[in-house]
Amino acid sequence: MGFLYENSNPERFQHFCQALLLPEYPNLQCFPVGQPDGGRDAATADSLTVLQVKFKRLDEEESADWMIGVLEKELSSIQELIANGAGKYVIATNARGTSHPGVGRIDRVQEWLDANVAVPAQCLWRDDLDRRLDSAPISLKLKYSELLSLEDGLEVVLREVLGSGQKRQQDAIRAFLAWQFDVDATVKFKQVSLSNSLLDLFIDVPLTVPKVATRRKPGGPLEGFLKGMSGGGLWIEGSEGHLEVAVRTSAGNAMRRSQLKTAQVLLGSTAQEYLKRVVLEGAPGQGKSTLAQYVCQVHRARFLGKTELIEALPSEYLQTAFRIPLKVDLRDLATFLDGRDPFDADTNPIAGPHTFERFLAHLVEQGSGGIHFEAHDILTLMQDLPTLLFLDGLDEVADIAQRERLVSAVGEALSRWQSFDCDLQVVVTSRPSVFGHAPSFEKADFITLALGNIDGPLISEYAEKWIASRGLEVAEARAVRKILAQKLDLAHIRDLTRNPMQLTILLSLIHQIGHSLPDQRTDLYGRYVDLFLTREADKHPMVRDNRQVLLEFIQYLAWSLQSEAESSKTAGSISAAALQELARRYLAERGHSLDIADDLFGGGFERVYVLVERIEGLYEFEVQPLREFFCARHLYETTPSASRIDGAPRGDLAQRFEALASNPFWLNVCRFYAGSCTRGETGTLVISLTEMIQTGSFAQAMHARRVAVSLLQDWVFSSVKFAQDQLIRVVFEEYGLFRFFSGEVRELEALQLEEECGRDTLRDILFEQLTASDAQDFPATQLAYVLAFNGGFALHDRFAELIQTSTGTRRTHLLLLMTRSNALQGSQPSRVWQLLIDDSPSRQELLARVTDLIGREDLARRMPGLIECFFDGLRKAQIDARSNSFNSLAVIAELVNRTPGMTPFVRNFARSGSVFPLKDGHVEMPEFVPVGFEKFLQVAIRREGDTAQRAEEWSRAEEWSLLAETLREELGDCGASVSLAVRAAGLKSSATPLPGSENMMNSSIPVCSRARYARLKRGGHRWWSHQRSGIQSGTDRLLWLSVTLLWASLENVTSLATELNEEISLLDEDELLSLRLIVRSTVEQLGVREDRKKTESFSLEPFDGRTCELIVEMFRARVGVLHMPSGRGLPPGAVETLASAKLEALLAQGPREKTLESELEWGRAAQSARPTVLDFEPGGWVVPKMSKELVSAVLADPAAYPYEWMSRARTAAESRYRPLSLTAVASKQAWHFV
Repeated sequence: MGFLYENSNPERFQHFCQALLLPEYPNLQCFPVGQPDGGRDAATADSLTVLQVKFKRLDEEESADWMIGVLEKELSSIQELIANGAGKYVIATNARGTSHPGVGRIDRVQEWLDANVAVPAQCLWRDDLDRRLDSAPISLKLKYSELLSLEDGLEVVLREVLGSGQKRQQDAIRAFLAWQFDVDATVKFKQVSLSNSLLDLFIDVPLTVPKVATRRKPGGPLEGFLKGMSGGGLWIEGSEGHLEVAVRTSAGNAMRRSQLKTAQVLLGSTAQEYLKRVVLEGAPGQGKSTLAQYVCQVHRARFLGKTELIEALPSEYLQTAFRIPLKVDLRDLATFLDGRDPFDADTNPIAGPHTFERFLAHLVEQGSGGIHFEAHDILTLMQDLPTLLFLDGLDEVADIAQRERLVSAVGEALSRWQSFDCDLQVVVTSRPSVFGHAPSFEKADFITLALGNIDGPLISEYAEKWIASRGLEVAEARAVRKILAQKLDLAHIRDLTRNPMQLTILLSLIHQIGHSLPDQRTDLYGRYVDLFLTREADKHPMVRDNRQVLLEFIQYLAWSLQSEAESSKTAGSISAAALQELARRYLAERGHSLDIADDLFGGGFERVYVLVERIEGLYEFEVQPLREFFCARHLYETTPSASRIDGAPRGDLAQRFEALASNPFWLNVCRFYAGSCTRGETGTLVISLTEMIQTGSFAQAMHARRVAVSLLQDWVFSSVKFAQDQLIRVVFEEYGLFRFFSGEVRELEALQLEEECGRDTLRDILFEQLTASDAQDFPATQLAYVLAFNGGFALHDRFAELIQTSTGTRRTHLLLLMTRSNALQGSQPSRVWQLLIDDSPSRQELLARVTDLIGREDLARRMPGLIECFFDGLRKAQIDARSNSFNSLAVIAELVNRTPGMTPFVRNFARSGSVFPLKDGHVEMPEFVPVGFEKFLQVAIRREGDTAQRAEEWSRAEEWSLLAETLREELGDCGASVSLAVRAAGLKSSATPLPGSENMMNSSIPVCSRARYARLKRGGHRWWSHQRSGIQSGTDRLLWLSVTLLWASLENVTSLATELNEEISLLDEDELLSLRLIVRSTVEQLGVREDRKKTESFSLEPFDGRTCELIVEMFRARVGVLHMPSGRGLPPGAVETLASAKLEALLAQGPREKTLESELEWGRAAQSARPTVLDFEPGGWVVPKMSKELVSAVLADPAAYPYEWMSRARTAAESRYRPLSLTAVASKQAWHFV
């Protein structure tokens, strides 16, 4: 079989060649794509055989000259590899060789290799790769399925897998995929007078990763995926919370920021390798089901050979591994697990066992037209072929117990399949879980990702697709574009375009009615439904004559199906017979002629324009938001009003709203219901929410807060400002803030109000809480983060007024909050600088203020004093920057301060052109970078071998030394070079220190080598005392003290107590700060020395106060072994450090006993020991299992326990929340429907 290598790309082709040649070279080490590799794309572990890969984009006739030209460019690298011990050189290419003796391409290239390469060398041409691929495992062919021909490539491979003995299974799978291909050819949401082709209307929405997910399991699948996407590199937050990665281009080192798109990710090879289990969340109308259709459709098209569709797809969607896609509606699975047949209109009982495997087999059998398929066939399929399970609509399984059974069934099946080594990717779609950890797939190691809001470029892309599908005339198209552009400047319209479904509705309305667009979400749906109903009325006289009856029946039907979906009686669908019966009963109860039912539905149900027949004989609303909209309208329009006779009717507006607002399943209905209320009725909603928040159970109150925020964002209260402000104050009172902010981080990311929706009131509340005197005990960073998106830019003067009356630590704290709240926007640099220095801060306070401001580079660069202070702090090792920003100042701080092994991705990003300008392919430093730093930064950025360096530890140590010596050469001996050397000394390495390193003060020897010699030094304290005698400068003293404290044995530290006290006493405050930060950063990055871990007791008696402070830093989580003679106290700095260290020790220890009293005592102690420092995030918070008693205790006094406990207690309380179903409430309260 011939293979289409040109369908690949350089990166994929390199991966392919590495995988193809692995059987020939079992110990082959494969290097990352696109990084400096010194002429190696792979090499055997002993480096004797080196492999290089060259990709040719076009299958051209003449290849010999091209290959020889490539080799000539690589010759110097090849010769260097040979000098370093390479014994064989192999280059692989997709270029075609020719066999003419002496003059063919194969012989000409081999002749060049023999003449120029001093070791055996070989070129593997296209035919060489073909023959190896012919006999390669099927899994490799499917992973690189773009190499297979469209006409018969996959077909041949699949026949090879399944064989003639499995023709039944092969036929069933083909028929099933063909059936799903036809079903998914159109989008689910009908659109007026518009082509509904999936391919014509699909846009790839952004992917977001909740911050809480990125903090989970360092080194886990999510981190591997993100690094893989960026070529070993870097991921960052983009605008609107979308995820961006710095992606290396095929041209080489240059990198670009790229917003990740969800379908592109799920189809891509990196996700298929790392993200094998994903829960994909999206709000109503965000496009979850459309995404499932599209991703599966791409795989199906390749399997079925749908040439026309494939040719219309972006090439990057095809340069990926192939999987057999099985798309599942989770409502059907839930029905099956309950023992009923989901594909039977009468949902008759179905024989067990009711397992996930049996369901999948039943699904395939049904979709294939009845070809027999068994559970074992599913297992065989997954063993033989890479498979994608797309499980759609977890949120539509409303009953919690039913959802628990479903999650358990899927989890158990995954565990069984794992033992068979199946290559399986599973994607589950759901609305965001209202209660984050209610039955979910988290225990089965699923990663949660989310669909982001669509932004300006995507709105434009979709609008153009919509215009083309609608077939608008040029003038009409121009008018739609113009009105859309104008309306997007309005906040309330912009909010309506955040997802594809609402944008579709908006475009339809723009085309039909022009500028007169609705202000709210509910009105948007209502106007759109009117368009549909008008179209149906024009087509059918019976619809025109009975328009209101039909509309009211659809609303009643939505209420019935929504109620039954909640109670698990149906999957939100209804049979034709039951629909007829329901229509007749409805008409009879309301006194209408039954002839209307025959006229409207006698020929079928096409006049119920919102229904679709997903399964033969079963009808349902085409999209869930439409069912929820009509259900809300039914509840609102049938609400009884008070009268003289009945002053308190049963099921009035307040009762219905409170029932809806108490039940997470009805959240979207609740939003539509509230959006239907008139201006005069919204006050009732505020009263109800206030009562629920203030008197309801914790879980009910939290959900009421969530409902309130949703309604505020829906503009429900925008016309009643007083009531709106009152509601905001109730939702975000002090404990309300604490409770709300203890939830998932993604809730905070979504907490953004427009100005007309109470943004300024929320801003004032946040500011008051944030600047309270005890705000450090509160998650202040999160408050500031939310404030930045809710008018923080307007708070400059209020922050400045507070800051000017504060000094020291309090002033630093307020300045940090001001920066993070975006209150510096538009500030004058001179005024900001005065705020930083007016109180004559200590060096430590000033540097803390400066460090936080580097995230606002636009401002920082216009403050010469700040820039000077920043670089002076870097030189003295007094800045430990850990900024999430990736501007030039932040990157410079990372490159100087963090360990070289931790910064390859920062260097890659620095080369990208996104941080520093590029000129002729070289990085240009900004003009504010001092000359002394410029050369160091150039070396740090350009250093070869970031992650593809020779694997020996020496190469890492060598790199550290190079950077330290560059600092010394350019800046002289300084704190930064000492800091690098001290940390380099802690590396595990077989490298031997250079001769002369035994003299610690010998400045002619690299400082890293001297520090390493000291760490390896055995014996007593005399050698250390002798080194002290050579101190001639402040930097010498800094080196001796830091190496002694960190790397001398404890016995020597005690013996050297007098000398340590004397030398430390000679330090001024500036030098002491450098020493403290060197000790702290080394311990944080490398951990404490082994003897510090093992010692049971260490006396502080011989040490002065300053030295005690440093020893506390030195021990960190082991401070429990330190003891001080009675009657003697620690200096303030040591007390503060000790508090932080005690907390870490407390965390490492955990509660003494697993009893409620012990756990509560431990939690209170941990909270009281927690330092009042922004961004303090210890690595080992122990959160005990949340029993009901522990949850109650924590929720009763949340400020007394760690914030993380509050978060877990909130989750536990909400996961146990089981409100009555709405029909149960309606029955209990005897609701009256008018």
